[in-house]
Amino acid sequence: MSSQLNSIILPKIAVQQILEIVTPPDLNRGIKVSRWLQQYTDIQLEKINKGLIKPSTWQTRKNIISKINSVHGELELAKVTTKILKEFLDTYVIQGKSRMAQAVRSVYIDVFIEAAQAGEVDGSSNPASIVKNPTAKVTKSRLSLEQFNSIIVSQSYLPHKCSYLLALVTDQRRTDLALIRRNKGLDWDDKYKAYRNNPNHFIDPKTDYGSFVGLVKHAPYSFIQNNHLHVFQLKTGKLLKIPMELKLEKLGLSITDVVEMALIDQGSLFALHHNTARAQNNVGDPLHPDTIFRSFKRARDDAKIT
Repeated sequence: MSSQLNSIILPKIAVQQILEIVTPPDLNRGIKVSRWLQQYTDIQLEKINKGLIKPSTWQTRKNIISKINSVHGELELAKVTTKILKEFLDTYVIQGKSRMAQAVRSVYIDVFIEAAQAGEVDGSSNPASIVKNPTAKVTKSRLSLEQFNSIIVSQSYLPHKCSYLLALVTDQRRTDLALIRRNKGLDWDDKYKAYRNNPNHFIDPKTDYGSFVGLVKHAPYSFIQNNHLHVFQLKTGKLLKIPMELKLEKLGLSITDVVEMALIDQGSLFALHHNTARAQNNVGDPLHPDTIFRSFKRARDDAKIT
């Protein structure tokens, strides 16, 4: 009796096993965009913890994810088509926000890549990558030297004036300039080693996106030593060594000239620092990169430059 049952059952089991091998799984499981974005967020936070992406990158992605969720959250991820994506991107293009459309497309491409790796969608095609990348027209023009000088005149706060001049003479990013210290401290080597091991080692991705206060406390900084400006570029991780005598002839100023102009409070550790107490700062505190940006914009507007 048992041999007869086996002769009936075993062939069926074998057929079922073969079907499971040759039949692809149903990848369209109906997961909604909103649910997948929650999982995608967890993946990004883990990447920050491992130092694979920068907090500023995630901050931009997070804002875009919120926009995607508000528009497509109730859709099934596998049913988000190229047509749907193009219509979404076109809403930005029509408003003249082609750069934003490019950013949304880039994030959506990554969303589908991660979803395919997780088995949530078919990885043979990525609908976001098929959509043509919107063309962003350049609508801004470079400042002339005459315009820059007008902005300098419009800025009455000396520390900010010096920050603009130092940016122009060194051609470095504002955060790196704001972190410049007058000397290399004993803490620099340890900070550099920790940063090289994991640039996000001091960041809690759920609450902190690399605040300037955190950078001042933990990140390796630029410094002046042996008549050279040693620049540590936070964005690239590169170290540059620039002679302090480097001079921009059009301005008639060298790096040394600007740094000496900026050294208002001799007790400050920072080359660019406040000379008056403010709501969030004391005398000698470093200039915040965002404050430099906003003050430059105000000075530019005051100079009637559009």
